[in-house]
Amino acid sequence: MMSLYQIVLGEGWARLPAAVRDLHSHTQSVRYSGRGAVERGAGRLSKIVGALMRFPAAAGDTPVTVDFNIHDGAETWTRHFGAHHFQSTLSAQGKYLRESFGWINILFVLDTDSTGLRMRPVRWTALGIPLPKMLWPIIVAHETEVDGRFHFFVEASMPMIGLVVRYRGYLQRNS
Repeated sequence: MMSLYQIVLGEGWARLPAAVRDLHSHTQSVRYSGRGAVERGAGRLSKIVGALMRFPAAAGDTPVTVDFNIHDGAETWTRHFGAHHFQSTLSAQGKYLRESFGWINILFVLDTDSTGLRMRPVRWTALGIPLPKMLWPIIVAHETEVDGRFHFFVEASMPMIGLVVRYRGYLQRNS
């Protein structure tokens, strides 16, 4: 049985660093923990969008836990930054990774090399309606290995609004 990321990445899977492959290799539910930090945009619209998406509040060094609930080929990720949590569901859609935040869906192309994985959005929908490219949020998301640990970086901003959220940190599998 192959994991979701193995299916979507195909031959690109072999190029990933070991820590990134390990995190995405599971076919059963698992939990990872580590540390992270969160930055939030300061503008009023940025705060509204961040609240609607249920993103965590700004925090310096804080505990991070991610529960990967794997069922029927999909993964629901519940991310805990301190006491706050938010979640999304990931699934395969052909050669793309689909991430659903409730009524918002994003299709990503996954780019890999020996340094890690980058997620590049290629389609956004809201309530099933495709968003025009000029309204797309700008996502920078990558995963790497540093000193044998899985590291993540995610930044979401919006045209004319600016930064909505930026979070980064590391994770390791719970024993």
